Amino acid sequence: MRKINAGTTGKEFLTNLQLEQLGDELIGHARHARTNEALEILKGDVDADRRDWKHFFWTSAHWACRHNDIRLLKALHENGADLELPDKPDSWMPVTVAAKFNAKECLHYLAEEAGVNMYVKCDKGMTPFHWTCGQGHLGASIMIANLADKEWKERELALSVADREMRVHLEKLPKLDENEADHNGVVPLHEAAAGGHIEVVRWLAEARHVDASKKDYLGASCLDFAKRRKGLGQLKDKALTTVAERKTLTDNENDMCEYLKKLLIEAESKKLEEKKALRKKILMAERARRLELGLPPGDMDLDDAIVDLETGEVTSKKELVAKKAAAEEAANIKRIEEEGAETATELFDKLGITDKEMLKFQKIYDKIDDDGSEEITANELFAYLGMDATPFAVRVFSMMDDSNDGSVDFEEFCSMLTLFCSISPASIVAFAFSLYDTDASCTLEKDEMDRMMAEVYGKNWESSAKIRKVLKEIDDDGSGSIDIGEFEDACKKYVYLMKPAFDMQNVLRDKTLGASTWKKISKRQSELYGKDFTTMMNKMSGREALVAERLAHNKAVKTLKDEEERDGKTGGGGGGGGPLDFNVGQPAP
Repeated sequence: MRKINAGTTGKEFLTNLQLEQLGDELIGHARHARTNEALEILKGDVDADRRDWKHFFWTSAHWACRHNDIRLLKALHENGADLELPDKPDSWMPVTVAAKFNAKECLHYLAEEAGVNMYVKCDKGMTPFHWTCGQGHLGASIMIANLADKEWKERELALSVADREMRVHLEKLPKLDENEADHNGVVPLHEAAAGGHIEVVRWLAEARHVDASKKDYLGASCLDFAKRRKGLGQLKDKALTTVAERKTLTDNENDMCEYLKKLLIEAESKKLEEKKALRKKILMAERARRLELGLPPGDMDLDDAIVDLETGEVTSKKELVAKKAAAEEAANIKRIEEEGAETATELFDKLGITDKEMLKFQKIYDKIDDDGSEEITANELFAYLGMDATPFAVRVFSMMDDSNDGSVDFEEFCSMLTLFCSISPASIVAFAFSLYDTDASCTLEKDEMDRMMAEVYGKNWESSAKIRKVLKEIDDDGSGSIDIGEFEDACKKYVYLMKPAFDMQNVLRDKTLGASTWKKISKRQSELYGKDFTTMMNKMSGREALVAERLAHNKAVKTLKDEEERDGKTGGGGGGGGPLDFNVGQPAP
């Protein structure tokens, strides 16, 4: 079409290569502010949107705004140039460049004549208003704000007479928001404070009434931005050579900080007053509603009154706090129930067990599972290990049987081995204590201690005078129960007391990954969970949920017992009257 038109008009036809060369010449003249040469090229056939690939892919319009060249910008617009082309990689448009470099004439032309979007954002979410405030261009900032106010008044007038469809369109149009944050949560006030431009800060606070309490995504306020900037001005401004000039700059920075401190105090005070006024208004409305319904107005004072956001009703702070505490307790119980056991994969990742060691686990599991059922029983495990299926060994096995079906799958098997083989000899004592502390009282009663001895040494343990003597010496305070401290001291003094448990661990270590490998895993486990290895046990076995359920049940039974005593009904037959005993582990056979 250009060739045909050139033939009819008598103009010389230009090839694409010649057009590209003219475009490059136009950009070169625009970049070096050679306005007359650029205007001469625009009189002919030229691509006005040609990009400068050597400099951020800017167009001639970008360079015109960089130099505030209003003549060139007008000529580009008249020649059909797109004044809203973004550069690369930051998506700066000509209006962004004009704002950054204080090209007020170009800014005004772009807004009033070209009709470009003055609120467009670059890739970082910054608008032209961010740039004018951050660069300290007070005049350009005021101009953008005035243009925005004028545009908003015209839009309000149009909204008053527009139909529904047009109103929806007008309401969606962009507008200036002085408190709008970029992608890092930084608002124009932060930019001005960071640049040390106190005149812009004062104008934003006093003329535009911005929210001084705004913070960025890292929690930094406008005062924090100003403090970070202190002292940087002397480093950046090489012209500050005299002591007086440096002192002036320091005084300005101190004035900025003092002004922002005052501004933040006023902002917080204003918010508090607004909150009190709103609370008072809601309380008065609630009292009026109660009187209208014939109800007593209530005796809540203003300081205690608060709105329940869930129900929308006015209540007291004390009631709301109690309600919140109850909700948090219920949520915590639900979390415990839903959290359940930590998977073997998660545990292995934490303990640093390699894929090679995992493969060895799988091979051992396949050897034990001789029937190919993909589940192993206690008898299969103990037959492979060459151990007797003592009640204590069965209790350790059943602890990981989450499904309570008498068998464990591969994940349960890995968890059981990792738990029992990775704990230190000292921790086995606490491990055994926890297994038999069925009422979570942190003490072993006589029946619990008898059960432990029976499962560790067999039913005829009472015939051993040595063990009976040890049990008598353990209870130092004569309370009839043994706490964890007494039990640990006894096991240190009488090593043979927990010898069956130590022997079981040694066999399991030797038959699986080997003692040296388990010692490394034990060290890692100690770093993760410390001496409180029961945290790992609870996570792996889901024991925490069972303990919570048992404690809740015992608490309910105790409450019922107290109520019966108050009502004088304790004389009736009720068994022992104590709480029911929920056993965490599986009962010994």
